[in-house]
Amino acid sequence: MGRPVLPLVAILLALGVGGAALRSWSIGYPLFPRITERLWEARLTVSWDEGQAPVSVLLPRRSARQEVHDERFLSGPFETSIWGDPEANRRAHWLGRGAGTASYQVEILMGRSGRDSPDPEAPDVDRWRSTTDYPLPVVAAATRLAASMQAAEAARRCFEYFTTPTLVPGGLEGDTALIRAAVPSSAEAIVVCWRSAGLPARVVQALPLRAGLYRSPEWLAEVFERSRWRLADPEGGRFPAPARERILWGRGARSLAQGLDGAAVNWELELRERRQTLWAQFFRQTADRASLLARWSLYALPPETQEVFRVLLLVPIGALAVALLRNVVGFATFGTFMPVLIAIAFRETQLLYGLALFAVVVAAGYGVRLGIDRYKLLLVPRLSAILTFVIACLAALALVGHRLALRNIISVALLPMVILTMTIERFYVVSEESGVRAALRMAAGTAAVATLTYGIISWEYLQLLFFTYPELVLVIAAAQVALGRYVGFRLTEIRRFRRLAQPS
Repeated sequence: MGRPVLPLVAILLALGVGGAALRSWSIGYPLFPRITERLWEARLTVSWDEGQAPVSVLLPRRSARQEVHDERFLSGPFETSIWGDPEANRRAHWLGRGAGTASYQVEILMGRSGRDSPDPEAPDVDRWRSTTDYPLPVVAAATRLAASMQAAEAARRCFEYFTTPTLVPGGLEGDTALIRAAVPSSAEAIVVCWRSAGLPARVVQALPLRAGLYRSPEWLAEVFERSRWRLADPEGGRFPAPARERILWGRGARSLAQGLDGAAVNWELELRERRQTLWAQFFRQTADRASLLARWSLYALPPETQEVFRVLLLVPIGALAVALLRNVVGFATFGTFMPVLIAIAFRETQLLYGLALFAVVVAAGYGVRLGIDRYKLLLVPRLSAILTFVIACLAALALVGHRLALRNIISVALLPMVILTMTIERFYVVSEESGVRAALRMAAGTAAVATLTYGIISWEYLQLLFFTYPELVLVIAAAQVALGRYVGFRLTEIRRFRRLAQPS
């Protein structure tokens, strides 16, 4: 008779719950996460030919409307530097020689308020009044347009003149036509009119808040009026235009990406949306806190390592689920923790693809095992031969996935090869000892447990909960210790032995 486990379970529970409560109380972590914010991931890829380097790309900047986080440059052999430009933009420059390809990744969080808020650049708006960059005939035409309107209506009138030609006063149609012909976009034509009317204005390059691949930005105009910047959408005919519908990438008419002396280069920008929890936002704001528990938080790890631990901290829950399903429910599986490893691999292949690939590889490996059985190989050489076949099978499936442009199949290489090898061997042994039906039943149990475990480790709520409060793994340990003393019937055995419970 072993020692009572209740004291150990109580100690583990106290340490786990107490540690999480202390962290929440001392740092102010919220107890219940919820998904509230839209976070946009952008990846800008630029390629250029010989003689076009150095290459310059426009970078988004933090403003009252958006926050910029986690910028990364993948520049290869090219050196990266960040400078300002005359329009007060941020620009990255890839310095080097020869043709090349580089990319820039960033996360952008849009502001919570649906209304424009006072811009932090408000005191420094005079730089956006100048018309010296435009030809004199254009400035003269814009000045005549501005003189035809009242100062209080200048912002809206300039917008209407270049979006609704029928509203242009008689005799000034030639001026609007001259300006349109001299500038590259309606947005810049509106900006010239605004500046001639004495209003600070600028061209803005933006991206719509829609996931997709973009090869050109939206050209918008922005005017400083009533202590804030107001956005105008000439193509959509809206002034003011909702800022929350777009990511404001930069200002000015210069190309988003350009080579030496303004040479055109090839670029594309992929935009993807994902949700952000209140916890993630909270930790961005408190990354530099002096609290001891804050400094020893898992959020202090590099981003790549954080992604790994978000999954690893849920593996104990997966192991607990396997123990429950095996010891309490009565599921039969190949190996003890093999379903957990398979579930981790399913995170890359996705569940349905992963289950199908698992079935294909095990079925094909079983056929190979039947074929080499006649040679009576020793255990280790036999397993080595099956492992070689598994790797070849995964490579073939990856090539098929590449040809069919199926990323999930390409990720098949992440399935644990050694575990698959042992599964094939175990499937063969069970089929020889208990029949193919028993082996298929055990394989189905393995797939079912792996599916349940995949659901657990993919649940974002649990990922954030255990990542923020890693002390909670002690609570899982307490449950595992308590389960270790369970000696009752399995649920599947109740049906098996129900006849014994019936009166004779």
